Amino acid sequence: MIRLILLSAAVLMLAACTSSPIPQSAQSEYGPTTRRNSPQGYLLSNRQLGVSIDGFSGAARLYRLGSDSDFDAADVIIPKFARVDPCLPVQGYVEARDDESWQYIGQSGDGRLGWRIVYTLDVDALNVSYIVQNKSDALLVGYVVLPAVQHTMLQPFNEDNNLNAPAADGSIRSDEHTLKPGERISFTTRWTLR
Repeated sequence: MIRLILLSAAVLMLAACTSSPIPQSAQSEYGPTTRRNSPQGYLLSNRQLGVSIDGFSGAARLYRLGSDSDFDAADVIIPKFARVDPCLPVQGYVEARDDESWQYIGQSGDGRLGWRIVYTLDVDALNVSYIVQNKSDALLVGYVVLPAVQHTMLQPFNEDNNLNAPAADGSIRSDEHTLKPGERISFTTRWTLR
């Protein structure tokens, strides 16, 4: 009897943790995500959206398929870790994370920062997680900064659930962190087209 009660409680707890499925209309409109290599970089796409990722720097661009999707440098999002120079991810590569996502793995020019960036196309948006690791022997203080771009709206998810106000130039940033040697932080964003 006690086992049955515990089993029932466990099933109820699992049922409470499940997320609601994607509405059928959105699923049929956007379809499945595909992942492939191309001369333009590493691509994710569904029936409506495309994402192009640079294999050397991890820079990415979200665009609508079937529109003028020519390369526009104003729409490329290049992250940096502010207060540390050099702070841009370089010297990296892109690999498959699973059947529907890519991940960039790289480091800053001097090797003090390790970067991992995960890109997942989620129906009508792109979820991007930036993971930064202190690979030096000293404390590093800073935060992830993403520039404002013309056609993409960025929604940050900060740890304290308070959004840091966009800077005067429209860029967004993570919370500030003091990273001990070997320590990592993560900053997740959701990109949608305007």
